[in-house]
Amino acid sequence: MKQFFLIIAILLFYNCRATAQAGKSTDSCATLNDSITQRIVYTHVDKMPEYVGGADKIRNYIQKNYNPPQADDFQASFHAEFVIDENGTLIGERIRNKKMEDITQAEKELLRVLKSMPKWVAGECKGKPVPVKMNFPLYF
Repeated sequence: MKQFFLIIAILLFYNCRATAQAGKSTDSCATLNDSITQRIVYTHVDKMPEYVGGADKIRNYIQKNYNPPQADDFQASFHAEFVIDENGTLIGERIRNKKMEDITQAEKELLRVLKSMPKWVAGECKGKPVPVKMNFPLYF
């Protein structure tokens, strides 16, 4: 199961995009108030955050750190969201449309792995690093 998860982790990286939510526009960059981090974050930016090393590195990181729960708890899809702040730190990790008390063991494990990730290259608006809210869908 872990090997199958790793194959899908590549897709995870390529599907990682800014949250498509309407927000206030500051020229080419849109913002909203993120309820988890309790700060203004960007949803559309000139340069999206990037995981250092690209798809191979994110796949290796997830492969090394994700410990799937028992087969009885198998889950086929995840939809995580988080913010990459202006320093490249992943903050405000959550499962989309779920309260923390309602998430599964597999989702808790994914959030644990996301929270432990090394810094990303921050997103930019008009050449300035800004916090960017990201979607992180994963299907397998």
